[in-house]
Amino acid sequence: MQNTTLITQNSVELRDMGAASGSVTLFRTVGGSLGVALLGSIYVSKLTSTLTSHLGAAGGRLISGGGAIPPSVVLRLPAPIREVFQSGVVSGLHGVLIGGAAMALLGFVGGVVHPERVAAHRPGRIRR
Repeated sequence: MQNTTLITQNSVELRDMGAASGSVTLFRTVGGSLGVALLGSIYVSKLTSTLTSHLGAAGGRLISGGGAIPPSVVLRLPAPIREVFQSGVVSGLHGVLIGGAAMALLGFVGGVVHPERVAAHRPGRIRR
């Protein structure tokens, strides 16, 4: 993330350097929090739907309460339940991967659609 800080600092006047650096940090923190919340909800949703579709209400109870299920507990589950649980985890990770790729694509498209905004923040361009 140093590139975004450097680009921002090179794009503002010296008197605005602190505000610009603080803004980068704020937006990075907010974006990270929202990204983790969004992708985490996608993961849990896919995991829950896989478990309930294969195991019914018992699958929902398997992960209810928000507790962690360590690998040692998963390995002691009966084979059919363990396979469904592992399938749910994989399904959740696929959802996270697709969601992350979609967010990256949105960022890329935003840069292509608004090149004038991106061009104003090229590294090495110092305003005086």
